[in-house]
Amino acid sequence: MKKILITGVNGFLGSNLTSSLKNDYKVYGIGRPGAVNIKKNCHKIIIKNLSIKNLKKNFRNIDYIIHCAGTGTVEKSKKLSKFFELKSTKIVLDYINLYNPKAKLIYISSVAVYGDSYKNKINEKQKTNPISNYAKMKFLSENLCRNYSEKFNIPIVVLRISSLYGKGLKKQIIFDATKKIKSGNQIFYGTGKEVRDFLHVDDLMMLINKIIKRNLSFFEIYNCGSQQIYSIKSIISKLEKIIKKKINPIFNKSFVSSNPKSLKISTRKVTKKYNWHPKVKINDGLLDYYNWFQKEYD
Repeated sequence: MKKILITGVNGFLGSNLTSSLKNDYKVYGIGRPGAVNIKKNCHKIIIKNLSIKNLKKNFRNIDYIIHCAGTGTVEKSKKLSKFFELKSTKIVLDYINLYNPKAKLIYISSVAVYGDSYKNKINEKQKTNPISNYAKMKFLSENLCRNYSEKFNIPIVVLRISSLYGKGLKKQIIFDATKKIKSGNQIFYGTGKEVRDFLHVDDLMMLINKIIKRNLSFFEIYNCGSQQIYSIKSIISKLEKIIKKKINPIFNKSFVSSNPKSLKISTRKVTKKYNWHPKVKINDGLLDYYNWFQKEYD
């Protein structure tokens, strides 16, 4: 049975990975304290800082490392050290090179590395132009992964994720909008016209499972999205209908300089490679999310 190590195991993505992979693999985790009880899903979990010392001491003969530890949002990247993402990625790469050379790495990046708007859907060959600290650190971490892969022959897959959502998400626009609609708060960041590809976490879990089952031997980058593209304003409107409460949102146009207007991506490459077809429709995903939100906060 393959051994999977998840960094940032207590985060939204990390905790979803533990429950998704627990039946097919031995799942291990390292991360900061979190509210989610995931011990039952892990063969071993340690709540400690990510360091080479802690990795070396607690984990051996790992087959795959899924690196989720990071800032998570543009806003949090301003509060934490802007180099946190890059430092944590280097720690994982050094650990693989020095102490676990057979391990393969799945690095969780973001479509934010492409920067501002493109007229057409963005493919992996198009130029990157990150405009926020969050996106810049993702971009630099991707380059670090490429360098280590080429120099030390480490198989690495970089997943550039679109706007991820699902049960357990306590940040970003869908959480923010649900909370504000429930409370009657009308004020939102940006213009409302920003366009995003919304990907349900269950569909990402399906892709990661497909990747683990493959015998990776190279460095590769994939865009990951659902091809369900909506403006922020339309997502708020959908949530208003689900919650059955109208708020007439007001957009204060803040964070516009660090928030791309449009991020429409092509997923042709990953679809062809892994035969991956996201299944969760946006209306179903939002309804499922709201049902979770009610249980969590009402």
